[in-house]
Amino acid sequence: MGHFVSLSAMFSPIRESEVLVPSDMMALGDSFGGGVFFMRGELRYGANRASARHHGRVNVAFCDGHVASPTLDSVFQDTNDIALVRWNRDHLPHRDKL
Repeated sequence: MGHFVSLSAMFSPIRESEVLVPSDMMALGDSFGGGVFFMRGELRYGANRASARHHGRVNVAFCDGHVASPTLDSVFQDTNDIALVRWNRDHLPHRDKL
């Protein structure tokens, strides 16, 4: 996501400097719902396909450019702080968004 622009109802990009910990923020990953979005709730739409595709793992690129293959559960199901901060540019868990 980016910054919501109300006049156009679209999002403008965020600046690199707005990502506090680029090495621990996911930028993009496998889509299991068939779309272009990479979101926590997405797994419920394609859990069987996702598990078979990469043996229970997901390919994820981080904002600093490195790539990892964490488990599906650690990316989409875990609600510990370590898992949640990876979704947010301010490196906070934002439990209120679950």
